[in-house]
Amino acid sequence: MKRRLIKEKRVVRKTKVESETELIKKVISWILQPKFTILLIILNLAMYFWSSTWSEQYFKSLVFRPEVIYNLNFAPMITSWFLHSSWPHLIGNLIFLFIFGRVVERRFGAVKTAFIYFGAAIISDLIAGLVFQQGGIGASGAIAGLIAAAVVADPFYLNYAVFGIPIPIVILGWVAIFTDILGLIKPIETNIGHTAHLAGFFGISLLIYLLNRKDKKIRQGFFINILTIILGLVIYFLFPNIARRFIT
Repeated sequence: MKRRLIKEKRVVRKTKVESETELIKKVISWILQPKFTILLIILNLAMYFWSSTWSEQYFKSLVFRPEVIYNLNFAPMITSWFLHSSWPHLIGNLIFLFIFGRVVERRFGAVKTAFIYFGAAIISDLIAGLVFQQGGIGASGAIAGLIAAAVVADPFYLNYAVFGIPIPIVILGWVAIFTDILGLIKPIETNIGHTAHLAGFFGISLLIYLLNRKDKKIRQGFFINILTIILGLVIYFLFPNIARRFIT
């Protein structure tokens, strides 16, 4: 009897270890599931550490400026997508990249996600540079495109990134985008490229809608976006003091 109990305890312990191992494997698998998104995170981290060894002059030569478009020198436009000015700038972008990139990659796959990401980066730089004469660095415009794709494709997808609380992706997306909208309505001295972010967001929103008009879920997500921005602007102008607290 005693031997049997000892044997059963060993089986229980073994099962517990195996279940914990399986849990760890599932967590790692969940993290690494969006392969293109993880690749982008690794590239951005690598570029940040590598760029820290460059001279200030060389770093500035790889930063996107409006004149590079007129000179047809697009290398700084591309390199600027992988450059960041500080740790907070980098970490903030990588968090948004992980949250929204995995949603988009789950819905569209790695190849289409790449087109969305780099397409948004190009759109945001062209509009910011040609229309607003603004340059900059970072992946924010490209990530804004991923936010747009995630919100349009699956607005009520539940995300648990904020303290494990289930929050629809549309809410997280519009918290980020309304920050840019309010940043334009009430400009303050920052290095944030609000116009580039919004260009990437609305450009990709419209593009995904036009290419997928027969998809009922895409149509619903697109019109949810339109209604949300109208509602947000109405709230802003009806209760400006409350709205301004988010950007002051």
